[in-house]
Amino acid sequence: MKTRKTRRIIIFLLTLMLSGSSYYFNFYKHEEEVKNIQSKIAKLNERLVYQLKPEEMEFQISQKLDSLRFKIDSSWRVIPVYKNSIEVYEKIIKAINSASKKLDVNIDKIKSESQADLFKDIFSIKGEGNFQDLYALINILENSSEFTKIKIKEIKLIQSQNELGKPIDKVYFSFEAEVYYTTNSDFKLDTLIQRAELNSKKSISNFFKPVIKLEIPPNYDNLFEVEGARLIALMPDGVYLVDRKGNSATLTEGDPVYLGYLTKINYEKHSCEFLLNKGGILEKVIITLDKKESLK
Repeated sequence: MKTRKTRRIIIFLLTLMLSGSSYYFNFYKHEEEVKNIQSKIAKLNERLVYQLKPEEMEFQISQKLDSLRFKIDSSWRVIPVYKNSIEVYEKIIKAINSASKKLDVNIDKIKSESQADLFKDIFSIKGEGNFQDLYALINILENSSEFTKIKIKEIKLIQSQNELGKPIDKVYFSFEAEVYYTTNSDFKLDTLIQRAELNSKKSISNFFKPVIKLEIPPNYDNLFEVEGARLIALMPDGVYLVDRKGNSATLTEGDPVYLGYLTKINYEKHSCEFLLNKGGILEKVIITLDKKESLK
């Protein structure tokens, strides 16, 4: 008897659970789904009912085009259109000539990469020249309207000579230029490529120039040499000196001499002062009138 009662209770509870689940899915959940579907249908009907007139649609399209044109006009970066790598090479040559014609440059193409209509040519650029010219070249390539990425490999100071044999400071440089472009003319929007000209040079101080030089430059201009010179006479508007080689000169304040200038004539102390730049080290030299000469 107890077993039958237990079975009946279990069957009753299962029936009750099935009835509750059926009620939930058939009435509550189903009704919620129906409401969602009806809401979507109402939104679609509203869109179908609300149709723009042709002139209104044209006005909206015109506004969107104006907005797109404004974004394009305000952008200064573009993907240039080139037919092949030769035009890219000519672009780099133009940039070099715009920076300076004194740079000694070698250009080698390393490789090319492509994806659909987009291309990337990588060039190795090495050479030597003035640091300011190098900076102008990198600035022109990197800050033009075209996409060009610069990777510096090496920059170091080297010693060289000009046509007269005078020592000058140069830098040796090596960098890679990654030029991005396309062969598809559809990428060329408006005339953006003409906005930023390549000759927009910027100047910078040459921080590779040594402050103190190891060698003092020779006397190319045959200026009067102060070292070992004697002051012979003081004149109202200048001084009369003789160097150790026996060469004489009449100088006034501000006149150039080898490595410096005559800065002051002191009539009270019977002397003259020079400021010499010996390879970046400034030296003050005072020459006093010879006692023998002052007694004359």
